[in-house]
Amino acid sequence: MLAFLAIQTVGVGLIAAWGLIAPVAVVERCNARAAFSRSWALLSGNRWILAWLDIAMIMIGAIPMLAAFPLSHTIAGAMGVTSAKTYLPYSLLAADLLSSIMGMLWLMMTAVSYRQLRSGAAAAMQDNISDVFA
Repeated sequence: MLAFLAIQTVGVGLIAAWGLIAPVAVVERCNARAAFSRSWALLSGNRWILAWLDIAMIMIGAIPMLAAFPLSHTIAGAMGVTSAKTYLPYSLLAADLLSSIMGMLWLMMTAVSYRQLRSGAAAAMQDNISDVFA
């Protein structure tokens, strides 16, 4: 349990330091080293906000994962499956589906965080995000 908390603490710290690497690399079209530096600069003074958002996403993400087993039991029961060994794949499918939804929410959160931080004092060279897709 202590090791799990230590790993989570390190993960939250890394997210707080470099949580915007992907949006920076995509929008600003820079290499990895520049993306790390830019993410560090954008999050300067805002690391705790992103850390708390990460913790909130972990907690919110745990709720659907805990619901995956009862959900899969309901789905399997509706399909006429009664054996626990038989509906295990349904449990894994439900967990994967919920995990994908949480991943999508995480990506949306980082994109919005990047946009908000970019429009602040540390504005990037590009003024219009639509230029990326032109």
